[in-house]
Amino acid sequence: METMTSNMEQLAREMNELAQKTTQETVSMRIITLVTLFFLPGTFISVGSCLILIAKKSTFWHTFCYRLLIDCQTIMSTDIIRFESPSGGPGSEVFQADALKIYVYVSIPLMVLTFAAWYLIYRWESWKAEKKRKALEKEASEKV
Repeated sequence: METMTSNMEQLAREMNELAQKTTQETVSMRIITLVTLFFLPGTFISVGSCLILIAKKSTFWHTFCYRLLIDCQTIMSTDIIRFESPSGGPGSEVFQADALKIYVYVSIPLMVLTFAAWYLIYRWESWKAEKKRKALEKEASEKV
């Protein structure tokens, strides 16, 4: 009997430790998610976007893809800091405040929208889980 009690105590300790580790991991994953959501809109705006189109080999599609990759290197070619001269070669660093303003005016609302969407989806899923938990509790109490 004593062995069974000590085994149950050990099992309870292990389950408690597992629950604590799971809680820590959940917090870590939320932090990673929030950091990713913070950088996502700005990265989306500033990084080159390439559309890979699977199309028939026609002159139109080849021209379109070529122009897309050459002319539209980024969604907003911000050029906040330029490192080339007007002649196309290497040059001095030029900071463009107007480009930074445009970047900030677009990326901050997108960041707020991204966080709001994440929060709404998170709350919606929490609400559904709570509703399901209450229904299971109600069902269990009715069986007793």
